[in-house]
Amino acid sequence: MDLSQRLLEDHRHLRASLACVTAMLDKPCNSGWEDRQSLDAALLSRNAARLFADFKSHEEFEQRILLPLVRRMADGGFLAKSVDDSHRGIEQITRLFEAVCELCDGEHVYRVRSVLLRLQDELESHLDFEEQRLFPRLGVLATNAS
Repeated sequence: MDLSQRLLEDHRHLRASLACVTAMLDKPCNSGWEDRQSLDAALLSRNAARLFADFKSHEEFEQRILLPLVRRMADGGFLAKSVDDSHRGIEQITRLFEAVCELCDGEHVYRVRSVLLRLQDELESHLDFEEQRLFPRLGVLATNAS
């Protein structure tokens, strides 16, 4: 598998892991913000742990393979810093989400959902940045996997 395929496959895999978590927290129709939808907190924790492990693997791969290539580009220092900053932001939200999941008893799902929405926005922004701005500069086909 070449670098292009590996990067795009990695993004598809991350989006699939995120979808497993978000599907558990979809709001029921006509429910208010403070819905008391029950959910399987143990399954949520397992799915979240899988997402976190997938993101960590993504980050390690980029640190080892992608960012050294980026740093060789004309404005590579700025782009690499943007990716690093994005990784740190996602890690912080991930730790918060992990803590909220551990406290979740299966009720008051809106608390968990609000942190997940922030994580989802940050992760999608990160993946979109790479696919639309970074990959084309590296010769990677920029096809959105979502």
